[in-house]
Amino acid sequence: MSLYDRRHLVPVFLACALAGIPARADNPRPPRPGAAAEAALSADQALERLRAGNEAFRKGFVATDHLTTERRLAVAAAQHPIAIVLSCSDSRVPPELVFAQGLGDLFTVRVAGNIADPATVASIEYAAAHLGSHLLVVLGHTQCGAVKAALAKADDTPAIKELVAAIRPALRAVPEDQVDEAVSANVHYVREQLVRASALLAGLVKEGKLKVVDGIYDLATGEARLTETP
Repeated sequence: MSLYDRRHLVPVFLACALAGIPARADNPRPPRPGAAAEAALSADQALERLRAGNEAFRKGFVATDHLTTERRLAVAAAQHPIAIVLSCSDSRVPPELVFAQGLGDLFTVRVAGNIADPATVASIEYAAAHLGSHLLVVLGHTQCGAVKAALAKADDTPAIKELVAAIRPALRAVPEDQVDEAVSANVHYVREQLVRASALLAGLVKEGKLKVVDGIYDLATGEARLTETP
């Protein structure tokens, strides 16, 4: 291996180590924290792990030692997800793959347009109150079909109309041809809506026990931009 190749791989190994991902070389597999240690992760530590995992994913290092039989057995009795992720149901945006995580790592709630309907809010409340997760990511993605439908004011089945209606309030100031701007606006709107609609989540945020961040996943580049917004 040339000196250039070694230098090129350094950031990859660092990203893999932070995310707890084997770096596919002769180096030993970096250790992963046990369930108790994961339960103690702060929001900032969890955020760093997701960022590092996404960096590894973008570079093609998607293996994780949290997909083993041992891991399945370890989390069978209890779960301690490091983060809650509310994402779109789009087949191209699976949070566990995007962030290079495995069994028991993420509590994911998926619905088209990543909207905050009652079932979504209840699911997030459960994870925040009972599973010890201190980080919540609202993850939208580029070229979201649900957001496009809301911009176009398209008519469809009653159920789809109801879903689209939940997105439209976020898009009042967004031009119809600005899909990615609309995606960002919807993510931010849902983030605020979750805290506004849930006294439990609002209380945890106020006490510093829960951090809520905006996330945008780029379908083309694989980058998940996670932004801490006041």
